[in-house]
Amino acid sequence: IKGISPQRAIEISQSFHSQMILHRIVDYLAIRGLRPILAVRLYRYYGEKSLERVQENPYLLCSERIGGTFHEADTFAASIGIERNSIERIKAAILFELKHNLNNGHCFISKNKLCEACSMLLSLDSDRCEQGLSSLEEDGEIIVEPIGNVTGCYLTDIYEAETYTAERIYEMSSNRLSIRMAPSKIIKQVEKEQGITYSEDQMIILTTALNHQIAVLTGGPGTGKTTSICAILAAFETIGLETKLCAPTGRAAKRMTELTGREAY
Repeated sequence: IKGISPQRAIEISQSFHSQMILHRIVDYLAIRGLRPILAVRLYRYYGEKSLERVQENPYLLCSERIGGTFHEADTFAASIGIERNSIERIKAAILFELKHNLNNGHCFISKNKLCEACSMLLSLDSDRCEQGLSSLEEDGEIIVEPIGNVTGCYLTDIYEAETYTAERIYEMSSNRLSIRMAPSKIIKQVEKEQGITYSEDQMIILTTALNHQIAVLTGGPGTGKTTSICAILAAFETIGLETKLCAPTGRAAKRMTELTGREAY
């Protein structure tokens, strides 16, 4: 064709070839009720081997990179004859439960609860679920270790994030603030200015904040966290430290501003 060089012709051919493969993947999954976007993501990661890979392990569909639901993957697996007690099915269910519970604030689930949840989800006995746990642990996808009086099961990246955070807090807690005035004197001065007598727990957090680079303050509603934050701000102001307030969401920052009377970011 006039105006199309051999190199351009090759590029057109390759593009057409890629589009045809993608169309085949889309058609194959669409017939089984799956969304086209899953086909696009499959092709992005597995290219020409997409159909081969997803037929070998349908639960690739509910991996993080593909973004399908466990139900979609499980329905597809059943349609191509994957056994109900397949180890890949069990492993996918375990990962689904762990990821689902992240949204509820759980970094880990106890082994007993996880096996029970997976047994209910899959309608299989818990022994088979334990085999799936062992396989995932061997593959490095989960971490299983004692936590308190239970055996905790973590997604590996969450375990690493939590461990790293704990290690950094520990390291930072050994660094001390360089202040000339004794913390007890600062606290007394703040109590006098604020017209408040702090509780024993609040005294501890104030002393910690004045002595160390980092302090972790936890507690449910109404336990005095806001009062403690205000006390820390007043104490830092007393010794001439500049402070900034920040929160992980705009709503939380707005609430912090309302409670402290200072702008939060």
